[in-house]
Amino acid sequence: MNRHTGEVLDIRRGVRDGVSVLELRGTLPPHQDGPFLHVHHLEDEEEGIVTPAVDLDRYLQAIFEVLNAGPKGRPPLIYLAHAALRHRRTQKVLAMPDPLQAVVFRLAVLWGTVLGRYRGTQWPGCPARCGGVAENVVADA
Repeated sequence: MNRHTGEVLDIRRGVRDGVSVLELRGTLPPHQDGPFLHVHHLEDEEEGIVTPAVDLDRYLQAIFEVLNAGPKGRPPLIYLAHAALRHRRTQKVLAMPDPLQAVVFRLAVLWGTVLGRYRGTQWPGCPARCGGVAENVVADA
């Protein structure tokens, strides 16, 4: 849940026609901003069905944690950058032009590392807590 907008996203992992899929169902209160702009490099999303399921569930878990950690519209850059770089081969945040994002996000992660912000598992978007949804859910064909 995004604590700033009230957006709730329910994600289920399943199989349809032998392909691993994610089913996304969400709600958003009136007059609130919708999901952040992003691009899927390896997955197709159509009417709430994502195929093939790669890592969108883990990515969204991390991004929601990061969004909730900062003030509305201002997620903490060092945590956003960490999640974005970790998933850069499969997902992309459309926060700024690609060349600028590549530099800024890497510098932010370096700064977060120097400050010790990625120690343990209690920081927003920590990979240990963003393991995705259970894979034993099977969707109907």
